[in-house]
Amino acid sequence: MDFQAQLDNIEAKTDPKNWPLIRQVYLDLVLAKMWKIVEPIPIAALENTVVFAAHEPDTPSNERLVILPIYQETSLSSARISELFNTLAAADLTNDGDQLRKITLAIHSPDSTLVYYHIYKGFNSKNK
Repeated sequence: MDFQAQLDNIEAKTDPKNWPLIRQVYLDLVLAKMWKIVEPIPIAALENTVVFAAHEPDTPSNERLVILPIYQETSLSSARISELFNTLAAADLTNDGDQLRKITLAIHSPDSTLVYYHIYKGFNSKNK
Protein backbone atom coordinates (compact mmCIF):
# COMPACT_ATOMS: atom_id res chain seq x y z
CA MET A 1 0.00 0.00 0.00
CA ASP A 2 1.46 3.37 -0.95
CA PHE A 3 1.86 6.23 1.53
CA GLN A 4 -1.27 8.19 0.59
CA ALA A 5 -3.41 5.06 0.55
CA GLN A 6 -2.14 4.15 4.02
CA LEU A 7 -2.89 7.68 5.26
CA ASP A 8 -6.42 7.47 3.81
CA ASN A 9 -6.89 4.06 5.43
CA ILE A 10 -5.88 5.41 8.84
CA GLU A 11 -8.19 8.41 8.45
CA ALA A 12 -11.12 6.10 7.66
CA LYS A 13 -10.50 4.23 10.95
CA THR A 14 -10.19 7.38 13.06
CA ASP A 15 -12.78 9.57 14.72
CA PRO A 16 -12.63 12.94 12.90
CA LYS A 17 -11.94 14.83 16.15
CA ASN A 18 -8.83 12.65 16.70
CA TRP A 19 -7.60 12.78 13.11
CA PRO A 20 -5.22 15.79 13.44
CA LEU A 21 -3.41 14.11 16.36
CA ILE A 22 -3.26 10.68 14.71
CA ARG A 23 -2.06 12.18 11.42
CA GLN A 24 0.69 14.19 13.15
CA VAL A 25 2.03 11.13 14.97
CA TYR A 26 1.89 8.93 11.88
CA LEU A 27 3.70 11.53 9.76
CA ASP A 28 6.37 11.95 12.45
CA LEU A 29 7.01 8.22 12.69
CA VAL A 30 7.05 7.55 8.96
CA LEU A 31 8.50 10.75 7.47
CA ALA A 32 10.64 12.28 10.22
CA LYS A 33 11.83 9.15 12.04
CA MET A 34 11.65 7.03 8.86
CA TRP A 35 10.22 3.96 10.55
CA LYS A 36 9.24 1.35 7.99
CA ILE A 37 6.79 -0.71 10.06
CA VAL A 38 3.96 1.42 11.48
CA GLU A 39 0.66 -0.45 11.70
CA PRO A 40 -2.48 1.46 12.72
CA ILE A 41 -4.83 -0.42 15.02
CA PRO A 42 -8.25 1.11 15.77
CA ILE A 43 -9.29 0.82 19.42
CA ALA A 44 -13.00 1.61 19.82
CA ALA A 45 -12.76 1.46 23.62
CA LEU A 46 -10.33 4.40 23.53
CA GLU A 47 -12.82 6.88 22.09
CA ASN A 48 -12.43 5.51 18.56
CA THR A 49 -8.78 6.34 18.31
CA VAL A 50 -5.90 4.51 16.68
CA VAL A 51 -2.78 3.17 18.32
CA PHE A 52 0.27 2.28 16.31
CA ALA A 53 2.11 -1.01 16.53
CA ALA A 54 5.52 0.06 15.32
CA HIS A 55 9.01 -1.27 15.06
CA GLU A 56 11.87 1.12 15.73
CA PRO A 57 14.77 0.63 13.30
CA ASP A 58 17.89 -1.11 14.63
CA THR A 59 16.06 -2.93 17.41
CA PRO A 60 15.38 -6.68 17.65
CA SER A 61 12.47 -7.76 15.48
CA ASN A 62 10.47 -8.98 18.48
CA GLU A 63 10.50 -5.55 20.13
CA ARG A 64 7.40 -3.84 18.86
CA LEU A 65 6.19 -0.60 20.42
CA VAL A 66 2.55 0.15 21.07
CA ILE A 67 2.28 3.90 20.56
CA LEU A 68 -0.72 5.79 21.94
CA PRO A 69 -1.13 9.36 20.64
CA ILE A 70 -2.39 11.83 23.26
CA TYR A 71 -2.54 15.58 23.68
CA GLN A 72 -0.35 17.25 26.29
CA GLU A 73 -3.48 18.43 28.08
CA THR A 74 -4.68 14.84 28.62
CA SER A 75 -4.93 14.05 32.30
CA LEU A 76 -3.35 10.74 33.30
CA SER A 77 -3.50 9.14 36.73
CA SER A 78 -2.08 5.81 37.80
CA ALA A 79 -5.63 4.42 37.63
CA ARG A 80 -6.08 5.72 34.07
CA ILE A 81 -2.72 4.26 33.01
CA SER A 82 -3.71 0.90 34.48
CA GLU A 83 -6.99 1.14 32.57
CA LEU A 84 -5.06 1.83 29.34
CA PHE A 85 -2.97 -1.31 29.83
CA ASN A 86 -6.12 -3.37 30.47
CA THR A 87 -7.89 -1.93 27.42
CA LEU A 88 -4.94 -2.60 25.15
CA ALA A 89 -4.50 -6.12 26.57
CA ALA A 90 -8.20 -6.78 25.90
CA ALA A 91 -7.56 -5.72 22.29
CA ASP A 92 -4.90 -8.47 22.10
CA LEU A 93 -2.02 -6.07 21.70
CA THR A 94 1.01 -8.11 22.64
CA ASN A 95 4.68 -8.17 21.83
CA ASP A 96 5.11 -11.43 19.88
CA GLY A 97 2.71 -13.21 22.21
CA ASP A 98 4.22 -11.73 25.37
CA GLN A 99 2.09 -9.70 27.72
CA LEU A 100 2.06 -5.98 26.97
CA ARG A 101 4.53 -4.48 29.45
CA LYS A 102 5.14 -1.07 27.92
CA ILE A 103 3.08 1.64 26.24
CA THR A 104 4.74 4.50 24.44
CA LEU A 105 2.83 7.74 24.69
CA ALA A 106 3.20 10.10 21.74
CA ILE A 107 2.51 13.37 23.53
CA HIS A 108 1.51 16.25 21.25
CA SER A 109 2.02 19.76 22.58
CA PRO A 110 0.15 22.89 21.39
CA ASP A 111 3.20 24.00 19.37
CA SER A 112 3.07 20.65 17.43
CA THR A 113 6.10 19.20 19.20
CA LEU A 114 5.90 15.45 19.77
CA VAL A 115 7.56 13.73 22.71
CA TYR A 116 7.63 9.96 23.10
CA TYR A 117 7.42 8.66 26.65
CA HIS A 118 7.59 4.99 27.68
CA ILE A 119 5.35 3.83 30.53
CA TYR A 120 5.89 0.38 31.97
CA LYS A 121 3.17 -1.81 33.47
CA GLY A 122 3.37 -2.18 37.20
CA PHE A 123 5.06 1.10 38.03
CA ASN A 124 4.65 2.15 41.63
CA SER A 125 3.29 5.63 42.27
CA LYS A 126 2.66 5.37 46.03
CA ASN A 127 3.92 8.24 48.13
CA LYS A 128 5.81 7.31 51.27
